[in-house]
Amino acid sequence: MTSHRAHHRRLARAASAAALAAALAGCSSGTPGTTSPASTRHDADDVAFAQQMVVHHRAAVEMAELAAERAASPEVRDLADRVLATQEPEIQTMTSWLQAWGAKIPADAPMDHDAHGEGHDAAEMPGMMSSEQMADLEAASGAAFDEIWLTGMVAHHEGAVAMARTEQQEGADPDAVALAERIEADQSAEVAEMTELLGDAASTSGEPLPSSHVHGVAADPADGTVVLATHDGLFRSEGGSWTRVGPVIDLMGFAVAGPDHYYASGHPGPGTDLPEPVGLLESTDGGRTWTPLSRQGESDFHAMAASEGAVVGFDGTLRRTSDGVAWTPVEAPVEPYALAASGRAATVVATSPRGPALSTDAGETWSTLPDAPLLLLAAVADERTIVGATPDGEVVVSEDTGATWQVRGTLGATPQALSAARGEDGALQVLAVTEHLLVSTDGGATFARR
Repeated sequence: MTSHRAHHRRLARAASAAALAAALAGCSSGTPGTTSPASTRHDADDVAFAQQMVVHHRAAVEMAELAAERAASPEVRDLADRVLATQEPEIQTMTSWLQAWGAKIPADAPMDHDAHGEGHDAAEMPGMMSSEQMADLEAASGAAFDEIWLTGMVAHHEGAVAMARTEQQEGADPDAVALAERIEADQSAEVAEMTELLGDAASTSGEPLPSSHVHGVAADPADGTVVLATHDGLFRSEGGSWTRVGPVIDLMGFAVAGPDHYYASGHPGPGTDLPEPVGLLESTDGGRTWTPLSRQGESDFHAMAASEGAVVGFDGTLRRTSDGVAWTPVEAPVEPYALAASGRAATVVATSPRGPALSTDAGETWSTLPDAPLLLLAAVADERTIVGATPDGEVVVSEDTGATWQVRGTLGATPQALSAARGEDGALQVLAVTEHLLVSTDGGATFARR
């Protein structure tokens, strides 16, 4: 959704353009025998160029206005400033031509990127972002915003260049053709600049994830190594790359209980001799080998957490076990989407579409957290500290076991997995997986790709 400030800017631009057009129209008719050159030399191609480019430029301005608040890179913000400084005056110029020509001026309203209007399909103009792509851009921030913005603006500029070349070939008005030449030159140079920035971002974006489906992330307390539980098995970050560990298991549920001590559930992969589903598995050697404990052929725990003294899992029924073998069904006020705990605390959190729920006795009893935001995922760093991620990637933290919450930062995208822990110095460290592994060492305020 476009911000109120952006809408006010559009109104100001519309008023300014109208005033300019009126002034030019007055100059063209004030002296007998004189006429604006645009009023006599233009043709239908000039009109189509101006009408379409006005709409096209407005979309670029809308994207540039977002960058002022959301971009992380100074280069992206500088580019956005230049887009505004160049294209807003060009919108006014083309609007004045259209008025002088007696042609229809595209309405200056909130941009609908899939709308049909002014005789042109905005969604089919070269390089225009779709409504879905704009929604992704508006939901992003930081480095994720920069990447989406640069990719979208490169395509947008390339579309403008194509439109400008058509005007140079087919237009009749010399001023319109001259503007088309300037648009091609300016935006071609900016495309080269943005392409270089995208290349720089790619070179510093961290190691690609080993699987597109990540169900769990954690730092092993044994040595701090980051481990990913994925659709394609368990991976450890070693020497800047991902190394598969142990048999191939679709690890739908995964929990770290202590140093090199993991619990998991899911489905056996190719060549893995385990029941379907695998039930509850345990590893005490960092995932290199797994021991079936219980519910083999019965349970696929899509949500799982290992707290101090108990494992809690959800396979359609919320259950807990203190010995890994005997399970007890548990009554809870929500049906968990995800479960979170720390092996060193009895605090367990469940997320759900109805809001999160809390247990402070290792999953035996539960209560709702009425003042908590809607969380997609949660992580428990210690007995009192809970980190949450909302569906749109906002990071929130509670340091009083869910009573109050503070917004800390954003992931810039919907998270796949989340974990948190206190470092030796007491600092809150957060790991998250979107399309990348993100690491925060300042309590979720900022994240860097790893």
